[in-house]
Amino acid sequence: MSPLLGAFLVLAGVGTGVYGTLVGLGGGFVLIPLLLFLYPQDEWNRLEDSIRNLSPSNPQHRFFVRTLLQWSSDCQLDSQARISIPQDLQKFAGIENEVLILGVLERIEIWNPRTYEEYMNNQPATYETVAESVLKPNV
Repeated sequence: MSPLLGAFLVLAGVGTGVYGTLVGLGGGFVLIPLLLFLYPQDEWNRLEDSIRNLSPSNPQHRFFVRTLLQWSSDCQLDSQARISIPQDLQKFAGIENEVLILGVLERIEIWNPRTYEEYMNNQPATYETVAESVLKPNV
């Protein structure tokens, strides 16, 4: 079972920050700036293990690891089961007053709704076409 199954995240503009409420998940979380991805700590640990296997002698691997970790942020739940998204990550993702939250298997994606709409509108194929290709049984 996915660790995000049964979890609930609500983000809303509050004061100068954006906060999220997480219900049903224990432990810490890690936000990384790939839109924004929110990982439960156990999933982040798995991802971190795979990152450790990258080669420090490969310039692309070094760049990826440095950039990813530079923008990563440990997040803890506050007393009201909320997380606070750091200002630099809000700016990175273009988050202002509204967010779109998607549960995607092992992570939660946090989008600016306009950015997500542009992303969906600019896809070269329809969902049905992609689904047919992706779910096609190997023969």
